[in-house]
Amino acid sequence: MMLMTRKYNMMLNSLTVQKTVFAATERCGGEVVAENESDGYTVNAKSVLGFFSLNLNKPVTIVTNTERDAEIIEAALKKNNVEYSVA
Repeated sequence: MMLMTRKYNMMLNSLTVQKTVFAATERCGGEVVAENESDGYTVNAKSVLGFFSLNLNKPVTIVTNTERDAEIIEAALKKNNVEYSVA
C-alpha cells in the first residue's frame, strides 16, 4: 500500500452529496479526515457524528493517505457528478 496524501475540496451542500461522500469514506481502509479549513475544524470522516458536525455550508476538504483510498473517493465523486478540486 503506497502512502500519499490527497486532498479533495468540495461543498457538501446537498443530502445526496453528503451521503455519497460519507459512503465512500466508509469504504476506505485507511484514515480519512474531513476539514473545515476556514474554521480549523478536523474530524474523522468515517464517523457519522464527526462528519455531520462539520459546518456543511462552508467548503469541506476530504483528506486521504493512501492511493487506494484516493481512488475510492475520486471514483465516487465522479460517478455521482460531485464538483470537487484536488489540492
